[in-house]
Amino acid sequence: MSLNEISFSQIVLNQVKWKMKAYSQSIIILILIQITVSILFSGGNITMGGGFNEVNINIHYYTLDSYIILSCIWALVIAILMQTNGYRHDDYAVITTRYTASLANVIVLFVYSFIATIISFMTLYILIALIQLVGNIAVMKEYTLFEFVHFGLAFFIILLAASIGYLIGSIFKLSKGLGILMVVLAVIFTAILNVQPEALLVNFFFNTGYLSFMLKALFTCILLFVSSIFILSRKEVNRR
Repeated sequence: MSLNEISFSQIVLNQVKWKMKAYSQSIIILILIQITVSILFSGGNITMGGGFNEVNINIHYYTLDSYIILSCIWALVIAILMQTNGYRHDDYAVITTRYTASLANVIVLFVYSFIATIISFMTLYILIALIQLVGNIAVMKEYTLFEFVHFGLAFFIILLAASIGYLIGSIFKLSKGLGILMVVLAVIFTAILNVQPEALLVNFFFNTGYLSFMLKALFTCILLFVSSIFILSRKEVNRR
């Protein structure tokens, strides 16, 4: 009889593979949400109109904004759900510890954020293609439909939402009372100082250009994920 030792990296990789399969339905949900928004609201387009004599012109602006917002909400919810008991029980399907499970979750969120970014872009492309084919409407591009800079921006925005959600879930997993207390303190702090959190975030991340934003976002995501792993490491080690 022999015992085969499994390395740390193999444990994490097995966890990642398992979680990718276990949570695959969430990708389908995101696709369905994106399609539904495209059908019902034309992708959240902005319409402008005007006319001269007998000529009327309607201009529709199609952007990624609505798709990115939906992907952020989706990533936030998925990250929080990863800390619920139902999802945590999935960790026991393979050999794991609290640390390896948390690290696998972070890797999965990175991958899912990347996939969500691709889905957001593809949904916009498909919408524009259908408008041209079915509606026989001319489409004018203000800039190249795909740019790596825009893709990077969208990816890090979605990843930020995922990292925030994972931290929130970790805090509530450690102590629901502590989580509620932090939410209450955040609301009180915002009300007393009369500040708008979204304005502070936008000013911090976007005031110095795209590259600076991506670096700040990457650093913030790493900080939030490391904080989450540290919080979860206070839980007991599990193995099955």
